[in-house]
Amino acid sequence: MVFSAGIYSAASSILETVSGRTSVARLQSDRITKLNRKLEDQRLINTRYKRHLEKNRKKIGELRTVIRHERHFKSTAISQLGDTQDKLEKLETNASRISTKVIKRSRRTATREIAVMPSEAIPMLGTAAIVGSTALEIHDLCQTMKDMAELRRATNDAQKASTEDLTVCSITLPSSAELWATAYSAPKDAWDRMRIHIPDLDDFSMPESISWPDWEWPWN
Repeated sequence: MVFSAGIYSAASSILETVSGRTSVARLQSDRITKLNRKLEDQRLINTRYKRHLEKNRKKIGELRTVIRHERHFKSTAISQLGDTQDKLEKLETNASRISTKVIKRSRRTATREIAVMPSEAIPMLGTAAIVGSTALEIHDLCQTMKDMAELRRATNDAQKASTEDLTVCSITLPSSAELWATAYSAPKDAWDRMRIHIPDLDDFSMPESISWPDWEWPWN
């Protein structure tokens, strides 16, 4: 076969030289060469395409990861926004309710204090009015501080009652007899202690002792 192929190739060359035409063998060989070149070019194109496709796949994977994170972030943000909106609505409702209670209580306290003032001016008997009105005023203050503490807890779940709240609500008032005994035994000391908390009082020199009428009062 090799010998025959050699003879055929030599004969084809002689024929091409004599006739000046390209033989069938040469044409087929040229076609095969061109086809091999095209096949090699196509392989190169396919290799480049695969590399490009692989890069695109990586980019698509990265984009999918980003989209997943963005969706999770969006979902979390919407949930948090909903919770915040609910808390704001609850806080607004509590603030409105508490402020209404405080306003009504303050109005009631002011009205009561004005009404009690004349009876407090009555000598001796005014001590009972003072004790009663002061007890009610402290109770109102305590309730107001509790309302404020509730409002603070609405904005901060970890908020607890402060020492001031507990102190005000645990104040024990002296009785009428105790007040009268203090004023009777040391009026100047009682007056000076009051001036510490009410500095706008007129300057008055209270004597060390006062001669009180020797009466029998209900609390004696």
